[in-house]
This record gives sequence, C-alpha cells and structure tokens, in this order.
Amino acid sequence: MEDIICSDHHTLQIINSFGFSLGFGEQTVKEACLNQKIDVKTFLSVINYIQNMDDNKNQTPIPENISLHTLLDYIQRSHNYFLYHRLPATRRHLIEAVDCSGEDKIPYLFLKYFDIFLAEIEEHALYETTQIHPYVNHLIQGIHPRNSPNIHFLMKKQKEHHQIIRKKMSDLTHAIVKYYKNQKKNQIMNDVLYELFVMKEDFECHSLIEEQIFTTCVHALEERSLSSPEHKKTTQPTHLQKEKTAFDMLSKREKEIISLVTQGLSNKKIAEELNISINTVLTHRRHINKKLEIHSPTELTIHAILNGIISVDDIKI
Repeated sequence: MEDIICSDHHTLQIINSFGFSLGFGEQTVKEACLNQKIDVKTFLSVINYIQNMDDNKNQTPIPENISLHTLLDYIQRSHNYFLYHRLPATRRHLIEAVDCSGEDKIPYLFLKYFDIFLAEIEEHALYETTQIHPYVNHLIQGIHPRNSPNIHFLMKKQKEHHQIIRKKMSDLTHAIVKYYKNQKKNQIMNDVLYELFVMKEDFECHSLIEEQIFTTCVHALEERSLSSPEHKKTTQPTHLQKEKTAFDMLSKREKEIISLVTQGLSNKKIAEELNISINTVLTHRRHINKKLEIHSPTELTIHAILNGIISVDDIKI
C-alpha cells in the first residue's frame, strides 16, 4: 500500500474514499483490504483504472467480480469528502485571500461564483443519493422495479452534471488568474488556485469512475436481473461542448441585454434604454439563461467577463 500511494499521489484520494486509514506499515494490498473489510477486487479495479486513466478515457472498461456495495460506499464517501471537508476548507482559504470591504467588485464575485459551484456539487450528490443509489440497491437485493429507467438513463443527467461542474471550476480558476489584484495576499490566492486545480483532477477521476466502472457494473447487473432484458442503447449527452460555444448562439440584442444587466440596470431601465417592452426584456433574459445554462446574475456576470461582452469596470453590484 505504501508503494501505491507514494508512486502516484492521485491514488491518495481514492484510498481515502474507500475508507482506509493511514499507517499501513508493511501490509500488502490484500492484507490492508482484509483489515479494513474492503473488497480487494473492487479496490484494485478502481486503482488500476486511475493509474491508466489516460488510456481508459475513450473506452469503457469491463471489470469483473466487482462489489457494487463496496463501490456505492466509495462513491458516497467521495461525495461526503468533497462536500464536508474539501470544499469548505477551500472556501475558507478563498475568504482569507479576498477583501470584499473595498470598492473592488471582483472579490465578491469570486465568493459568489464559488458558492454557485458548491451548490452544483450538492445538487449532483443529492440526485445520485435519491435517484441512482436506491435503484442500484434494489438491483443488489434482486429487485428490478418495473417501469424503472435503466442506469444509462439515470447516469445521463449525472454526466450533464459532471460537464457543468467542470465548466464552473474552469470559469472560476480563469477568472481568478485574470482578475485577482490583491498583491498582499497573492500567495494565499495561489494556494487556493492550486487547491482548485488538484480538486479538478480528483473530480475528473471521480467522474470517470462513476461514468465507466460504476455504470458498466450496474448495467451488467441489470442484464442479469431481467428475465428477458431489453437492449437499450446508451444515449450520450448531445451538448458536451455546448457551453464552449454558447455565447456564439446569442443574438446581438441578447448581448446588449447582458451588458445592461451586469451594469445594474433594472428590467424597466433596460426596456427604456433599448426602446422595447418589459415583457420583451424578460423573454430575452429567459432565452439567455436557457442558452447559457445559468441560474443567477452572478453566473451571467462571470460568463460575460470571460467572454469579453463586458469589462470588469462595467460591473455594478
């Protein structure tokens, strides 16, 4: 176990999410798993996948004899680690690195956008806990609920969550690199950035384990549990690159409205400025939110800054 951890630091998060405690001494992998009551084949399948992740991204591994119960525990522990330890710790460091008391508006946006990112992680974990895990637990118990969607259908939304979370992490890190100005606390913000980059790597590992190993194992159990299994094609998300080109889909009028919204104008003032009705403004804003898949003015501001629609000096908070 010592060699596994010290040869690849990415495995440390995996080992933590399986529930291992450090202090392995001279234990082999098998001995450590038996002591911690963790299925050896499941642990090795996940570790081997992560160590060969670059080769596995474009293909679905077909692990055999994996314990879904152990894999479910691993995924839940991983969620809990991100939600109750990793993200709160990074947020505390972010608060330490910014100063929201002055006239500079950007530090406030960093915190607001981090909280939006945190809410997305919470939604991701909630969906999995309430929709996917109960379904899989029924399968493990030998029950296949009638008229229930299969794992590929359930995981379609999770893959969409994964893409949105990756995009929000990327937006936040790019915004910090481009617009952070507090030289006195620059080192603290460098630490925050490093935490975010490492978190992004760990989340990539977590996402691929869910999308590849977990989904494959559940699908195999589905086929075994059905007396006459229906062969359903896996539907891949059709908008994996949607957010990268979303601003290209905006009309000139929609970009004008974004600029005015981020300057702090009300819907009434925007209508007067553009000589259109308030209802038309509201319709445009709904279309903007749908195209960009955003849910708050803060997200809209971050997107507008990063895509050059407005400058930092235009922001009104």
